[in-house]
Amino acid sequence: MTISRDPRNQHDAYCKATLADPEIADEILRPFMDEETLAIIDDGPPVRAPGNHVDKDSRAGHLDLVFRYRRRDDGRLKLVVEHKSWCDLGTPAQLCRYTGLALAAPEHRDAEPLITAVLYHGRDEWTAPFAIERTGDGSAPPRQPVGAFCYPLWNLMKLDIEAQGFSPKPWIVVTAMVGAFRESVRAEQLDRLLLALPAEGDFTKQTLAYVSNAWDLDRDWLRDKLESLRANEGGDMMGNTVLDA
Repeated sequence: MTISRDPRNQHDAYCKATLADPEIADEILRPFMDEETLAIIDDGPPVRAPGNHVDKDSRAGHLDLVFRYRRRDDGRLKLVVEHKSWCDLGTPAQLCRYTGLALAAPEHRDAEPLITAVLYHGRDEWTAPFAIERTGDGSAPPRQPVGAFCYPLWNLMKLDIEAQGFSPKPWIVVTAMVGAFRESVRAEQLDRLLLALPAEGDFTKQTLAYVSNAWDLDRDWLRDKLESLRANEGGDMMGNTVLDA
């Protein structure tokens, strides 16, 4: 996997690669869901739906993830998550369009509830509007009432990571993403993160590539640190992975 050097795309690439694992996605997304949503869905992980709702010309700079949770009444709940690593003032209009495209998709069933949310991690406070006024001239998403379109903001930077009791991989993902913009996390959690990584595999490659780029770590230094920290646990192999990434 190649992580883009673009300061926004590299975050999208890591988010997309790691949340492709439904177990990881489930643990990261559930803490943000309200009680009403949690009461609707069962305890199982979601299924990643194929495709996305981003315009082809915009896919290089935007990422939406589409999940389906099984409902307790045997139906499905559809979740469209737009990932952001910067405060985009155009988010309400963007998500309003995504909602319309999601509802109009051939595979969407009328009885399938839909949630469209923003998963955010970034250095700045989120100051984008949370709503957009829709009119009756056809600009409102189909089968949606005219009025204000709103979206929930799921802010990783506000999440109490330790209080959630994450499993190792979800903890690694959230810590890696938050550490990209919070220097204190880098200083306090780097050793723990490196020790928690599996000795090999795509997840480890993706995380080492992301951490070395997004945390602005010298790759030779990181390789030496891995070899020292995990001298008897695949440190040499992981050090080479850093250079290969």
